[in-house]
Amino acid sequence: MAETDKTRLGIGLVVAVFAVIGREYPWIAAPLTLFAVFLIVWGREGKRTETFIGSLPGGRYILKSLDQLDLILSPRDQEYDQHIRTAIVAYDDELRTALRTVFRTRNSSTILAQHLDRFVADGLIEYPKDGPGWIKPDLRRVVGRTLDELRT
Repeated sequence: MAETDKTRLGIGLVVAVFAVIGREYPWIAAPLTLFAVFLIVWGREGKRTETFIGSLPGGRYILKSLDQLDLILSPRDQEYDQHIRTAIVAYDDELRTALRTVFRTRNSSTILAQHLDRFVADGLIEYPKDGPGWIKPDLRRVVGRTLDELRT
């Protein structure tokens, strides 16, 4: 969801630049266009963009700024994200492997029942009336990031 917010904002900025001030004020249009293109790329390829930014000199500070910008563009509850992160960190390797499987495949039918029960109890998995589903859409980003961090 957050990725589409960034992409939509980027596209909106491009349209605004070209429609309103693109022809009369190129010194304003150029930086806005570059920022809009960056937002589109960041929205589409978030992990790779952040990896690239992190490798630049001062990248750590830029990443902190991007995180704050992301909070503005797509607000989320940081305390709840930290709660989810803490729950995943407490999992053993077997549970993390099962969570990775559900995260990647969006299919919980191959996961053991006790793992599913744990994920449901922790609030990670949707549980519609026809059986367990997959990771909640609003949690996919924090779960993916946490699993990537724990892999390294």
